Amino acid sequence: MDQQVELTPENILKTLKDMFEDYKTNTDIKKFSEEWGKKTLIAWAAVETFMQNPAPAFAAMLQQYSYTTFVQQIKDHMIEKVRLDPTGRTAEFLNVDGIRGSVNLFNDPGLLKLLQENGVDISVMPADPGPNPIFGVLSSLAFPFFILLGLFLISRR
Repeated sequence: MDQQVELTPENILKTLKDMFEDYKTNTDIKKFSEEWGKKTLIAWAAVETFMQNPAPAFAAMLQQYSYTTFVQQIKDHMIEKVRLDPTGRTAEFLNVDGIRGSVNLFNDPGLLKLLQENGVDISVMPADPGPNPIFGVLSSLAFPFFILLGLFLISRR
């Protein structure tokens, strides 16, 4: 059964010293920490891959509509909001039922007028700034760091 221990600097240092002594003498703990290091490296690689190619969270929730259906729904007052892509090639919209959708747009000069006439809220999506340069620097430095850390751990055997 666990004992209740007062949190004082002396007790904390004693506990850390006991843990370090256990680590030095117990081979099971060493094996566990080596396996944990490998799993951490694999998890880091997975996170790094996601950071390089993040998928939009809402991409799976959008239904794809044809342009004709989109225009008809605008005329029937079924579309509440439209968010245009900065390139003008695609649009995401929200209908009155709360369903989100996307549509590929054509070079239709009357689309904006149609949206305004039917009281649709129009906005333009912000341009994608691209990947964060900080993640690029960290990822280029992290891999050599983990290689060196792994070599250091192997050399301690």
